Amino acid sequence: MNNFNEIINSLDFELDELKQVKKNIYLNNREMQILKMYDIDFQNCVDMNDLLFKIDNVLNDLYDNSDIEDLEWVSSSISERNYYMNTNK
Repeated sequence: MNNFNEIINSLDFELDELKQVKKNIYLNNREMQILKMYDIDFQNCVDMNDLLFKIDNVLNDLYDNSDIEDLEWVSSSISERNYYMNTNK
């Protein structure tokens, strides 16, 4: 039980808390940190599709770099969120 409490206390729930950045853009702190690290200006995007386009451009430019897993994760996360939030079902 002691290890469980240590794990819970070490988690940073604010990193994964979803925030509305603009009217049609929702990101968590972890995603924002990674986007800033790659100089992707998410605050000037019109919507999540625009943001995904910018991320894809950076991914294409950095394709030879093997250390882009974090940005690929962000792209996947935003893409999934965009699908569930903006697709008519």
